[in-house]
Parts: sequence; C-alpha cells; structure tokens
Amino acid sequence: MLQAMKFHLKRIDFFIGYEVVSVLSVALVLDKTGNILFCLLASLIHELGHLFFMFIYKLRIKSVTFRLFDILILADRPKSYKSDMIITSGGILFNFLFAFVFYFINYKLFVANLVIGIFNLLPVESLDGAGILSHILLCFFSFNVVNIVIKILSFVFLVPFMLCGIYVLLNTKYNYSLLFISLYVLVILLKK
Repeated sequence: MLQAMKFHLKRIDFFIGYEVVSVLSVALVLDKTGNILFCLLASLIHELGHLFFMFIYKLRIKSVTFRLFDILILADRPKSYKSDMIITSGGILFNFLFAFVFYFINYKLFVANLVIGIFNLLPVESLDGAGILSHILLCFFSFNVVNIVIKILSFVFLVPFMLCGIYVLLNTKYNYSLLFISLYVLVILLKK
C-alpha cells in the first residue's frame, strides 16, 4: 500500500489505503443491485470473527490494515496450535453462523455470508482455507512440503475460478467480479 489514512483506536493502529477508498467508492456508485454493500458487510462479519477469537485468547492486536480484497490483522502470536487454528477458522465460523441467522431475516445477507464463508474455505494461499489446511498438514509434513502443496493447490483452484470468471464476463458482458478477484489472488500468490 503506497499511501494510507491512519488512525488510532484503543491502542490499535488502523490503516486504510486510498486505493481501497477509491475502488469502493466507484464500486458502490456503479453497483445498481446493492450486492457490493452486502458483500462488504459479510466481509466485515468475517474479520470480526477473527477479532472475536483473538479477543477470547487475549491476543494484543497491533494493527488492522484495509487492503483491496482483504484485511490484514497483525497481533501477538497465539500461544497454542489449537488457538491458532480457532482464530484462523473464526471468520468462516462467523460467516456461517450469521448466514444461518440472516436466512430468516435478509436473503441477500444470507447469501453474501454463505458465499464469503465458502470462498474463504478454498485452499488458496492468502485465504483461510489454506491456513486451516496448512495447520493440519504441518502435523504430518515439514514446512517446505506444506508450502509446496499449498502453492500447487492454489493454482489448481484459481485456474477454474479464472475460467469461470471469463465465462461469466463473456455471457453477462458486465460481471467481471469473479475474474477480477481470481486475478488479484493470483497476483498476490505470484508475489510471494
């Protein structure tokens, strides 16, 4: 992130990139369906799930950085494997819990939470699914082997997502979101 707005709240530094504000502003203005707002709320619920379990395990949160398709939370290291696994799973757990609640209240929020939760289950690097799978595989294999497996799985899952994104774009002539998100995650993967 090149430039960021910064503010401090209860000993936590918050950073919001200007590119995030710009892209979200344009997206919210152009989105006639309101779906982006529902996805943003589901994403916020997801991150609150991680923060909730960090609070439960009494981890000190140092900073929260809002980036283009994800939020980076820097905190103290969890003290146990179990707590790390629960914190990693916390966002998905919250999405599924809130999907159940919103099923009875608001269909769009139900769908948004379900989609965000399922998407984050994918074993793609930088998503929670890869973190959960890494925790499990590290019980049996070395860090290097697990790293290679996660990278391979990331590409195996991203290629079909990109192809689906191209298909959706060609058929709708305007819906580029799946392709854009897939390319964004691929760029992050290639940078590592």
